[in-house]
Amino acid sequence: MFIIKRSLKEFVGKLIEKIDLYQARHHELDENDDTKKIIDTIDVSEQRLRVLTDTGYEKVTHIHKTQPYRVYTIETENGEKLSCADNHKLFFFDKEAGRPAEEVFVKDLKKGDCIAVFGGKDYVKSITKHGFSHSMYDLTIDSKNHRYYTNNILSHNTTTIVAIIAWILCFSTDKNILVMANKGATAKEIISKLVEVFKGLPFFLKPGCISFNTESIVLDNGCRIISQTTTASSAIGFTIDMLYLDEFAHVDRSVAYEFWRSVYPTISASKTSRCIITSTPNGMSNKFFDIWDGSQKGLNSFASKKVYWWQVPGRDAEWERKTRSDFGDNEFDQEFNLSFSVSSTMLLKARDLKYLKRISKEYVQHDLNGLRKELNDKLTWHPDFDPYSIDYMRDAFVLSLDTAQGSPIQDGSKLDSDYNVLNIFKLVPMSEAALRDPYRVIKDVRDCFRLVQIGIYLDNKTNEKDLAEVAKYVTFNLFRNGIGDIDNTRVLVEVNFNGGRFMDVFRSHDNFYDNVLIHTAHRVAMDGEFIPLKAGYKTTPGNRSYYIDLGRDGIEQRRIITTHTDKKANLSTEGQLSSFGKNKKGKYEGIAIHDDISMTTLNLSRLFDSEEFLYFLSNYYETFLEGMPTYISSAINSYYSNDEQDLYNLHDGIKGALQIASGYSTRDEEIYDIYRGMR
Repeated sequence: MFIIKRSLKEFVGKLIEKIDLYQARHHELDENDDTKKIIDTIDVSEQRLRVLTDTGYEKVTHIHKTQPYRVYTIETENGEKLSCADNHKLFFFDKEAGRPAEEVFVKDLKKGDCIAVFGGKDYVKSITKHGFSHSMYDLTIDSKNHRYYTNNILSHNTTTIVAIIAWILCFSTDKNILVMANKGATAKEIISKLVEVFKGLPFFLKPGCISFNTESIVLDNGCRIISQTTTASSAIGFTIDMLYLDEFAHVDRSVAYEFWRSVYPTISASKTSRCIITSTPNGMSNKFFDIWDGSQKGLNSFASKKVYWWQVPGRDAEWERKTRSDFGDNEFDQEFNLSFSVSSTMLLKARDLKYLKRISKEYVQHDLNGLRKELNDKLTWHPDFDPYSIDYMRDAFVLSLDTAQGSPIQDGSKLDSDYNVLNIFKLVPMSEAALRDPYRVIKDVRDCFRLVQIGIYLDNKTNEKDLAEVAKYVTFNLFRNGIGDIDNTRVLVEVNFNGGRFMDVFRSHDNFYDNVLIHTAHRVAMDGEFIPLKAGYKTTPGNRSYYIDLGRDGIEQRRIITTHTDKKANLSTEGQLSSFGKNKKGKYEGIAIHDDISMTTLNLSRLFDSEEFLYFLSNYYETFLEGMPTYISSAINSYYSNDEQDLYNLHDGIKGALQIASGYSTRDEEIYDIYRGMR
């Protein structure tokens, strides 16, 4: 009976395929060409049509019919079914974060994969590839996420640069578009893709076509598009409303500079002109890098964006390994890791960058009472964090600071200076799944908590005194540290020349007490020498790489989690970490980008070596033991018997007390209090 039912289904499927192919007979079909995907579109933007998404009901603007695609049917363990194309995009589900994760093509799914569905997650039970192809239907929705539920399974829709060009040509008048590439064949290919998009548009959207070929299209609405190879004299005498430059980094250096010098005045003469540049990197000695670098530093009006290999569905660690072995490490880093310096080695692995990018959000500004407006405007917060809803006794925070000391770079009338950075993190328990990882070693309470980024202050216009004012306000006024029994904040700051001046201002607050600053040894001890601890830390050639590597481990182990992004990668935690690595001399730095934010993040690793931070965490844990998740207590206690735990606390309590006492010149009874706190 099952065989008959399956055979009947395949027969009906083949019959529908014949009908779909007949209806699409006037279209040039190719399943592997995305530009030929849509064969019919219905505009429903004037209708009150909405579709359920993971952010609520969103407006549907267009319904598309696709060319016939091979049919795949996915079934989940809870009985959900979806028939779709092989390149239909679904979403993995991040079980730890409790939300949709990265995209995945249906053809790349495997049995047992956890995917996002209505109400949460579900697991793939089976994937069936049928022997027939059908036209599919897709939606365009008015939503920045471009996601919606299909048969209760979360799906995605996409757009391309070619679609942007087509939109301008269809809905504008008297516009000139110039498409240029490092090779003539590449420029012509872009035009051919555009022609195919036009073929797929419904007749009522298409302007009349006066002429078209592989090098140009002229429409009856006065719009035209021309493709050329990039040369020094290209575009001279041509009025440009939109310029698209493809693989601009690979244009000969002298040609690119001369071309830009001649064409940019034409673009800048119009207030409505646009310029889009796409390219893989090709070193740092070319015009593309100059424009990219300027956009990162806020020195020009370009907005920049990177799309890495791991953002493409279906590309995983195995794909990277195979491609590296076939293509070469330097070539892979340039073409896929988007490295401007092929001699550089990125600090973070692709899976960690992918995770940080997925969870990062643009921060928002809050009006905070008592902080000067010019400082408040530069202090932003995670959109889910409310600075006015803090439990001052139960919430704990760490502030990591970097005082600007680099030399400013002059570019025309603008300065590109190092940034003063105040990076704000909240202390939260590690997840139960992370602590149950059999490969995770738990040595003490520090291994049971993580630091999650919640706020950031950035400024390259003023000095470290303003940074100190913000740090004072956040620590003592906003978090109320030092008021009564509130002891909820620790501050980590580098003691360079500017750091010393920062300390002077920071210490001037009425509620300041020395314990709020993390203390470290400012030099390496000789054999048998006891080094008193001092406020702040000092970076030396000998310890810089060590703590950067330790910070990387903290990010990999999810002990340090950043959540901040920005349209300008130079002002983004996620963006700076994505471009942080070793240069050709083996020194860690931001590759074609600042590294101020990266260093405030990576230097949090110094807390993992800090006895003071161990005491702070232990005290926090003991104080709120009743409210702690039970798995935290279990994780700590499972590694020590009662006697071992007592010995452990005794040893580290005395050690921490002596070091703190030597740095603070505290009284004997304070040493006893510290020891008792460790217990």
